[in-house]
Amino acid sequence: MKQLTALVVAAALTAALGAPALAQEDVLRPSLPVPLTYGIELGGNYNMFTQDIARPFPLDDSPFNAYADGDGFSWYGLLFADYEFQKGMGVQLKLGLDRKSFGNSFTGVADCALIRPGGSIDYQTVDMTVDYDVSATYLVLGTHFRLDLFNSDAFVTLGPTLHLRLDSTYQRERGTILSEGPCEFLDEGGAQIGKVVEVEQYIQSEPSARLGLEGSIGYRFDVSSDLSIAPILRYQFMLTEFIEDRGSGDQYRRYTYRDEFPATQGAIPIQISNTVLNSVQLGVALSLRP
Repeated sequence: MKQLTALVVAAALTAALGAPALAQEDVLRPSLPVPLTYGIELGGNYNMFTQDIARPFPLDDSPFNAYADGDGFSWYGLLFADYEFQKGMGVQLKLGLDRKSFGNSFTGVADCALIRPGGSIDYQTVDMTVDYDVSATYLVLGTHFRLDLFNSDAFVTLGPTLHLRLDSTYQRERGTILSEGPCEFLDEGGAQIGKVVEVEQYIQSEPSARLGLEGSIGYRFDVSSDLSIAPILRYQFMLTEFIEDRGSGDQYRRYTYRDEFPATQGAIPIQISNTVLNSVQLGVALSLRP
């Protein structure tokens, strides 16, 4: 009986002495934070568009030159997750929507044909402004590498991005004859329809998928222990053209050059290539640590 009592007392002492030791071990080895953050980013684009327009000869005063370049503003929104695989380094996955819009305006010289009483034709030139707007919405997928700078809250990211167009490309074109006088736009039947004409259309332009590279810089501000906000400046450099190479015709001087290009009734043959659309993005990201 004395031996049994001694064993019970020894077991009780061991349990009593062991409990503080286990508690101390938990304090000395606390659980590590989950190296994952996720959140949302909202912001705006400044879009920059250019394309090469090749003619048989230079024509610097054609209203068609409006289509040589353009710019504009639009919006974007992203959901993202950031996994930190090493202190100060992480991988980001992004999914979002990106609206691209741009346009331009150019004033040049266009031909005008007036039919006089008796059937004679009087050819004149007028000052004309052409302006246009183009827009499309893309589903965006991205994978980026993140690096914190100098052990601070400043960071940079770099990685590929894939843009998949969700809708048709919207295009609006408007022509305005600035010169006074009887010259007006004509409909398909040859009747005058005024000095301003506007056309809207939706086109299934190709390519519908575009691949590019993105680089950004930002700075995190902690709102709380598990919430931060970061302004971000990003540049999108797209490797895929916005629209495929194609042929066209400059009809704004079709009467002037009708003898040189009889096959196209005076329209000057044009080859369009290297359609580039890049963007600068400025946004704000809200991140949550679980």
